[in-house]
Amino acid sequence: MDGHRVDRLCRDLDRVRRGWADCQEGRFEVGTRPARPLGVYSHTYVGEAAVGRVLADTGGELRILRERTRRHPEPPRSTHRRRAAGGPVHPGGRPQGSGTR
Repeated sequence: MDGHRVDRLCRDLDRVRRGWADCQEGRFEVGTRPARPLGVYSHTYVGEAAVGRVLADTGGELRILRERTRRHPEPPRSTHRRRAAGGPVHPGGRPQGSGTR
């Protein structure tokens, strides 16, 4: 684009919205992908919406989603900290963030 290399991403907005809802509750999943040895975290798609450059948004849906996702909610931070420390991943002790959809 204009002489610059870009990655063009097309995402299912319903999937991104589900990821955002999960994120706000401190839930996440790690999916497997052949070229991603560490997996793909479900909230990655939310991050793309928050910081990516939108090239087309005729209905305004991406603008709204972008505004909502600009601030990282506290629950995922806490979940990641507990997981890294070897404690329960979810405050209620339910295993979260360990499977795929």
